[in-house]
Amino acid sequence: MVKAYHDLYELGYLKKGKVVEVDVSEEIEVKLMTRPEYEKFNLGLRHTYYGGLVKRVPYYIEVPFEGEFVLVIDTSINSLLGSEVESYVEVIDKEDL
Repeated sequence: MVKAYHDLYELGYLKKGKVVEVDVSEEIEVKLMTRPEYEKFNLGLRHTYYGGLVKRVPYYIEVPFEGEFVLVIDTSINSLLGSEVESYVEVIDKEDL
């Protein structure tokens, strides 16, 4: 089994329509997901997430439904390349964009 390298942000309970703002220091994959989907991700199984490859910052992900969410910053590739990614995550109201 391959070790997954990632940073995890516990976002807690979020309402639909909130926005997760992500700022990262390099191009990287970010994934907003529920706890059950995160468990699948950790096991290397197929999982559902919202987000994708961040090429420009800030990057915004709208919360698709109410529930408990985590945000994963997938640093697997960056770890292999020996680079470290700095990140900042904040939950904001859509009206604040």
